[in-house]
Amino acid sequence: MAILHIISTHLSTEALAKLKQRSHADDAFVLMDDGVYSGLGLADNPLSGCSVYVLHQHALQRGLGGVEMSVVHIDMAQLVALTVRYSSSMSW
Repeated sequence: MAILHIISTHLSTEALAKLKQRSHADDAFVLMDDGVYSGLGLADNPLSGCSVYVLHQHALQRGLGGVEMSVVHIDMAQLVALTVRYSSSMSW
């Protein structure tokens, strides 16, 4: 059963690595609030290669609108669609 992981706090590289280790290959990750900082440098990030989404407005509010992140930018309606698609979610 795939899980939608909602990351709203800035997690360290070590914490992200542990999270990925305990995740299923079909899991997805949404970065919001201060969690958007976890998407910086995603090429070296433990979540690279995973389905990672970032709330675009939250990235803009933190001055990260022009920062290159290898993630899919979504809006709130798309976040709601993801929560419907995944049968369970966890917040970090």
